[in-house]
Amino acid sequence: MKPWPSSRFRTGIFASVCALTGLVGVFQPPGASAITGNQPQTPEPVGERRSSGSPSAGETSAGAISGSSQSGKQATKAALRARPTLFAEHQSLIPGEVNWLAIEFEIDAGWHTYWLGQNDTGEAPSFVFRLPPGFEVGEAVWPAPTRYEAEGDFLDHTYEGRVAALFPLKVPSDAPTSVTIEVDADWLVCDKICLPENTTLSTTLGVATTGERPQKASTAARPFAETRSRRPTGPTLGPGLTKIEPGGKTIVAEVALAGDEFTLRLSGAREVILYPDQHSTPLIDLLAHGVAKGEMLKLELDRRPGAGPKDGQPRVSGIVEALFEGTNEPVFYHVDTAAKTDHASRKVPSP
Repeated sequence: MKPWPSSRFRTGIFASVCALTGLVGVFQPPGASAITGNQPQTPEPVGERRSSGSPSAGETSAGAISGSSQSGKQATKAALRARPTLFAEHQSLIPGEVNWLAIEFEIDAGWHTYWLGQNDTGEAPSFVFRLPPGFEVGEAVWPAPTRYEAEGDFLDHTYEGRVAALFPLKVPSDAPTSVTIEVDADWLVCDKICLPENTTLSTTLGVATTGERPQKASTAARPFAETRSRRPTGPTLGPGLTKIEPGGKTIVAEVALAGDEFTLRLSGAREVILYPDQHSTPLIDLLAHGVAKGEMLKLELDRRPGAGPKDGQPRVSGIVEALFEGTNEPVFYHVDTAAKTDHASRKVPSP
């Protein structure tokens, strides 16, 4: 299979055609489905959406570049095919520390949203946060997706049912006793057709006093747990050999990037799957070669002009899902050929 233009390029074509034909909000890609989350306070959409574009003063963008969005007033939750809710992990925010937020999508049966990484027909949700002064939000942390193969040899990495993106939120030590956080969310949800949807989420949260340790919000436990259950653990797999010792066993991971060929070997694995993230150089024919039966995964980089990272340096990064002999429980690792060769320093940030 020949290299195919980037998903952002193809999605842009679909959206542009629809806009020109007056079908904004509904368009159909060449094919169309995989995961699925309650609230400390149920934040309903508030106000009208601003037009999409670059964040203005006081706004922070997190996640992906957005696709087309519906114009005019935002849709109500009942009208959406994928309904987002904003959660805080604790009952109140802890000043002077990194707190965690989650935005969970409940997705109608048969529909799906997209992973923040390499896809053939769709793009991940995007988020613009409006935060109080001194607050900072980090990049969205997504769980491993699943492969969705569509007619016409198209491959996407998607979520079904429900999925939650986690966000690190740095709260200043002098934060006021109560703060309001708003998030503009845009996303693409697909079945036989694709719908660009959007809404604004808002929640008001208390801030704990210095030294106070607030309890975790029980209604937010599930979305955080579900995302973390499909996140990498252990060291990042970078160039060379890495020894992993889960439960007393020793697994040897060998990563190499030579020319345009990427190889990954996991000793004892019976299946290895790679989900390239947004930092990775595009890989050729993931449909055929993104899953390996056995220990060894081999892939070819797409080195056409404009296909890779802006700095032009080849890189493979993303989440690896592996099944080992004697178990049906998947294990997740982070792989990054740009990681330092000092294996002891390869720590995956824990959401």
